[in-house]
Amino acid sequence: MEAIFKKSNVKFNSYHTSLGLRKTILFVMMFVYSVTPILSQNYATIFIYRKNQLKNSGTGYSLLIDKSEITRVLPGSRVEYRLYKNGTIEVLCAEINDSKEKELSYYCRLNFTVEKGKTYYLRGDANNLEQVSERVGKSELEHHENFTGGIILKEDLAGKNYMKNQFDAMEKNLERETAEPTQKSTFEIVILSPKINGQEITTDQNAIKVSGYIKPYIEIMGGEINNQSLIFDENGNFSKMLNLKEGINKVHVSVKDLNGRSQEKSFNIVYQPKELQSKVVAINEGQKEVTYRGSDPFKGTNLSNQAKELKPGKYYALLIGINAYSGFWKPLKNATNDAMSIEKLLTDNYKFEVFKTLYDKQATRDAIIKELEWLVKTVGENDNVLIYYSGHGEFKKELNKGYWVPVDATTASTSNYISNSDIQTFLAGIPSKHTLLVSDACFSGDIFRGSVTSAAFENTDKYYQKTYDLKSRQAISSGGLEPVMDGGKDSHSVFAYYLIQALTTNTSKYFDASQLFSKIKIPVGNNSEQSPDFNPIKNTGDEGGNFIFIRK
Repeated sequence: MEAIFKKSNVKFNSYHTSLGLRKTILFVMMFVYSVTPILSQNYATIFIYRKNQLKNSGTGYSLLIDKSEITRVLPGSRVEYRLYKNGTIEVLCAEINDSKEKELSYYCRLNFTVEKGKTYYLRGDANNLEQVSERVGKSELEHHENFTGGIILKEDLAGKNYMKNQFDAMEKNLERETAEPTQKSTFEIVILSPKINGQEITTDQNAIKVSGYIKPYIEIMGGEINNQSLIFDENGNFSKMLNLKEGINKVHVSVKDLNGRSQEKSFNIVYQPKELQSKVVAINEGQKEVTYRGSDPFKGTNLSNQAKELKPGKYYALLIGINAYSGFWKPLKNATNDAMSIEKLLTDNYKFEVFKTLYDKQATRDAIIKELEWLVKTVGENDNVLIYYSGHGEFKKELNKGYWVPVDATTASTSNYISNSDIQTFLAGIPSKHTLLVSDACFSGDIFRGSVTSAAFENTDKYYQKTYDLKSRQAISSGGLEPVMDGGKDSHSVFAYYLIQALTTNTSKYFDASQLFSKIKIPVGNNSEQSPDFNPIKNTGDEGGNFIFIRK
């Protein structure tokens, strides 16, 4: 192309060529967007209606989609709502409330998935709302004698205007680029972490966070680190977690400004894992004791014996995650996703043969207790059990007792809660070798009442055999006697995010509960107001051992 421009005595300029190409692309995109409503409906249509003939129809209710009120549905009214997005939405009916101080009381709650270009029908009465088929909805909606007026049209204006705003921003950027800049961009990529000495650093960690900023701050078009997208805040800061392979890992950071000019920075990270140091204890035939520099804290237990081959039994997992609370308890956003992600992680990466799951509406008080009873009856004495709970928790000061809150608990009464003392009873009754409870709920630290000594960690096969031989009943809680966060990172709570990260980045065959807690304690504490805890559970049969995750 450059040769053609030179032959025609036209000055070749890559900047103007790039600018012209971007203008052409913008024109095509704007044309496509302008005809989109004609070629393909770019919104989902939702009809909500209430027949005037219905008995006990009441005075009407407020209709909310994803917690935002869109209209009021009166007896005999019809509403057409246009939603400019795809995905799962939550529809709520609430009592009409003109007082900002008064908390809304929800009559009904409905979740379903919408797709642009499709039509959905919701039929309501005084206290209920249900989705009906298009055939039924269309037929009923067109019976005008059952309704008092025309169809009220409401639109998701934020969604409708979103794409237009995107194009407006692109146009402004192109206007700024109309004149070729006279000075080259002089911004710099500054790496804050890890500390770079020359072009190479060494670490014994299998994952490392790379963070930095743009100096001076400029408007950024985009950036990458090792072909992964970087996200910048309003001040040009960025960070990214990189998994490392053994040996040399090349790191390449590139950033491009709005004028299309880029800066790059490269360096190497050498990952050298710590060598496993096997401590050999010389035990002669006939020798009855091992000599320690001090007393043997585990004398009389299996920890004083020579290591044997680790032969674990089955691994069971009971996973409970609840978002869909109602009544007194507000719905959560991340609890169910946390539990499902843990399930997938354990299935893909670790030795777990039996899974029991209770998500949202399944997680009633009766269902949770039945699964705990099933574990008591089914688990063998060499088996291992992981119980993961993600949902609301409560602590009653007057009773000095903490609780799990099942999905069917809709009031502040403890009648449908499950107390921590009940959970302790089940943990004592499950005849496993090791049971680990992981609780991501408010006030989950109440499960601890005292502590028990456990073996000091050393990364050897002998250690894992020793710690496996002793029974354990342990718990990792996301906090103590305090509220804990539902929001966090990547659609997970702060606690679940770092728990998943620790289990994902682990590359060792054996990974025990104490190692897991050491990986999550500091980052959770640094990024929230909660203090995770890890301890054996008193009066449940703990002997000082450790639950061990075995990687596939």
